[in-house]
Amino acid sequence: MNTNTIEQQIELEKHYTELAQETFKKRLEQARNQGRITSQPLGSGLKKLFVEALATNIGAWIDENTKPKRGVGKKYRELLKAMLEAFGKDALVLNICATVLEKAINETLATDHKASVSSCGYQVGNSLYYNAKTEAYLKQDGTGTQVNRIQEGLDKRTLMYQKTSHIKGVMKKNKFEWVKWEKGVIVNLGLDILYILIKSTDLITTSQSNDRTLYLEPSQALLDTYRYNAEFISKFIVDRTPTIIKPKPWTDMSQGGYYGAMKKRLHFMRISHIVGKTKVVKSYIKKIQDVDLSKIYSAVNAIQETPYRINKDMYEVVNAIFEQGGGIAGIAGFEPHAPEPVRNTFETKQDFGKRFHEWLEIEIARRSKALRAIRLFRYAKEFKEYDKIYFPCNIDFRGRIYPIPLFNHQGDDFMKSLIEYAEPVPLKDSQDIELFYWQGANLWGNDKVSHREQVEWVKAHHSNIVDSAKAPLDYLWWTDADEPLQFLAWAMEYVKSLEYYQEHKTYEGYSCPLVIAYDGTCSGLQHYSAMLRDEVGGSAVNLIDHERPADIYQQVADKVLKIVEKDATSGTLDEVEKEAVGGGQRVHFGTRSMAQAWLAHGVNRKVVKRNVMTLAYGSGQYGFQEQIYEDTTKGNPHFKRFEKPCAKYMAKLVWQEVQTTVVSATEGMKYLKALAKVLTKHGLPVNWWTPLGLPVQQQYLKLVQKSFRTRFGDMVRWHGYYQDVADDEALDANGQKNGIAPNFIHSLDSTHLMMVVNEAGLKNYTTIHDSFGTSLGEARHLQIVIREQLYKLYTEHSPLEEFRQYVQEMTGEDLSDIVEPPKGNLNLRNILKSTFIFH
Repeated sequence: MNTNTIEQQIELEKHYTELAQETFKKRLEQARNQGRITSQPLGSGLKKLFVEALATNIGAWIDENTKPKRGVGKKYRELLKAMLEAFGKDALVLNICATVLEKAINETLATDHKASVSSCGYQVGNSLYYNAKTEAYLKQDGTGTQVNRIQEGLDKRTLMYQKTSHIKGVMKKNKFEWVKWEKGVIVNLGLDILYILIKSTDLITTSQSNDRTLYLEPSQALLDTYRYNAEFISKFIVDRTPTIIKPKPWTDMSQGGYYGAMKKRLHFMRISHIVGKTKVVKSYIKKIQDVDLSKIYSAVNAIQETPYRINKDMYEVVNAIFEQGGGIAGIAGFEPHAPEPVRNTFETKQDFGKRFHEWLEIEIARRSKALRAIRLFRYAKEFKEYDKIYFPCNIDFRGRIYPIPLFNHQGDDFMKSLIEYAEPVPLKDSQDIELFYWQGANLWGNDKVSHREQVEWVKAHHSNIVDSAKAPLDYLWWTDADEPLQFLAWAMEYVKSLEYYQEHKTYEGYSCPLVIAYDGTCSGLQHYSAMLRDEVGGSAVNLIDHERPADIYQQVADKVLKIVEKDATSGTLDEVEKEAVGGGQRVHFGTRSMAQAWLAHGVNRKVVKRNVMTLAYGSGQYGFQEQIYEDTTKGNPHFKRFEKPCAKYMAKLVWQEVQTTVVSATEGMKYLKALAKVLTKHGLPVNWWTPLGLPVQQQYLKLVQKSFRTRFGDMVRWHGYYQDVADDEALDANGQKNGIAPNFIHSLDSTHLMMVVNEAGLKNYTTIHDSFGTSLGEARHLQIVIREQLYKLYTEHSPLEEFRQYVQEMTGEDLSDIVEPPKGNLNLRNILKSTFIFH
């Protein structure tokens, strides 16, 4: 029985909110002291306060110093004119404003050093010089090839000197010459810009030391503004945690989830603060408040009322791994992966820089993962003494349900392994222990076989499983699982289940606290195939029963492999041409060399999985290319010479073959986009109603963003002063059109999920969009309800036809020229008897 009270919950919310605010202030002060306050949102806000007056005066200064006139001008006049030519006036003004504001705010607010005016002037001038030089170099490349190459190189580098060395090396290699200036001229340029800043804003002042050195100082106005905003912003900082009593039920758009400090600025639907105050979104929110959302609220409330607790066995294992320094089962090591490189005598500066960069890239990723694990484990430590914890939830505009706390049931392997059900339902039928075995095999990664084979696999690996559970830090077999930490939790429970059976001679009454989950087979494609009765696509995604699970990813990979094998022997050859910039040579790689590289790497389901999975959510051939580059070819030695061309080659083949496997998805997406275009043509946001009565409206409006590309220094690549909705609150027609395919499908998978939750009447729910989980004693019933509700969704509703009718009603337009996708011959009753539709 849970003995925690609402008063204890309110006190907990107060404690964690105050702790979060204190942490925010400490981090802010640390950033300030180290001279990087503009890397924080508060620092960015400070720049926004001063930019308008400064921009006007910088513009006038540029005009004055670049126009033809008699007499002796400033020494930097020709340099400024060259910068103007490289950037264009608007971009140059923004670049100057950002550079000088960033430098001035960071340097004057820093407490661990003082910045001399001359030093700061040089840094401002030098940063502008190299930014302008880079822009001038890249302007020579009309195709954008060099732009992409340079930016990729800069994005890979973290430190200022690495970025500078990289761009210098590229320009030197291509024999690029630009205006050269003495250091004194660059200093004078920066000093004059600082002078304009001092005169234009009440931001900084100067002071003189005993040796007559001039230093920058923050004005009282800057200090007051900084302190006021730091205090003001801190009041909105909230670290929302699990609750220790049932979350407050949602009854309207603003009441639910939490009881005290954590309910601040919390709403049932997640809407971006950028568009939240616009007329079109306010009208949408009013529309939502006026409709019956009882079915939506009931599903979310049921999910968030599921009681969990910290898995103490896994807590002890993870704690021991932490004490050993991490480094196993996906937990990042807590020490550097290798000593920091030191340049040796015979190593060139360029080779050392490359080696150091590779080390640093790995080290940054390791440190980030380690810090995240430490932070998440802190929650487990602090909540492990509670007998029950809960995860408050809310929805996005498509109806997808998300937990609100950072530590939650929808996390990664690490997070999921640390929680279990506090009140699992005991098994009623001893035969259902096989569902527990299926779960273990799935967690291992043995999920492409029949259920009988999964049970046999568990029995065949009995010794490995038991040894892993009893001595996890000595016997590391379990770390080879796809989800190693969850598998270890399962292995420990497997031992307990055997002990229960030995004592009772049956599994009836056995309570398993682990989640038994059923995952959809490429859920988006399942929805398209069901809507359009696509028997080919439906078979590929298990809407039809099979002896073993149909594997659409492997099907596509097999088709692609045949083409790659053919190209490897009879594909086109490489061609070499002279580059327009620098006179170097550029290779146009033929399909033969790229196919051979792919065969060396291997064409398998892993290569194509993300492409196929995201097809239903609007990903196209270019999106496929980016995914393959990020997931497979980037940094891969098999593709060392041609990472992006090989990604492009593979993306083209996957795009080609996936459309022959699931025709309904591509036809359905085209149809949805055509209807969306009709709505935007009439000035309407793309919107529709889900079968459960949730009005969905896309939030994509045209945004105004004052931003520019910066390539050096502490500034980020895209540096925006502000982003806001355009004054006329116009729709982003392209965003509205492109958003319909993923959002429509997401609204349907959320509908199916809510229908299942409302119908099943379970005690425990662990849901992640197209994944349904519950305790072992409830899992058989859930398995049946999932199929019944998907069948019901597409026999009682025709979402594409309903959307068409809605568009016609809203616009009054004749839609006869928009041809409905043809339906196939899939019998939806197959869903009810499909073994692997969700497995």
